[in-house]
Amino acid sequence: MLYNLFNTKYYFSKDPSVILHSTGSISAIKETPAHVGWRDEKKIVTSLNKHSGKVEQHEIKSRTPLIGMVQEVKNLKVNHSRKYDISNNSLGPISTSISE
Repeated sequence: MLYNLFNTKYYFSKDPSVILHSTGSISAIKETPAHVGWRDEKKIVTSLNKHSGKVEQHEIKSRTPLIGMVQEVKNLKVNHSRKYDISNNSLGPISTSISE
């Protein structure tokens, strides 16, 4: 991490402090659902017709969509800043921002 010590706040005041900045990068994976294709199913059903007394065969066709996930890798910039109080020798909370 690199700190920018020239960006100071209240440098000439009674409460001396320094704001420390650091930058980095991370990779994030974004998943998006996508239609990949179709699954065709065929089923043969045998039944008895009560009126005619004959055995009949029926073919049932069904079509189901296939859904897949498309992964996209994005590089993101991460900026951290933190206040350091020189007189109390203490660090303040970290504030983080993420941008593309």
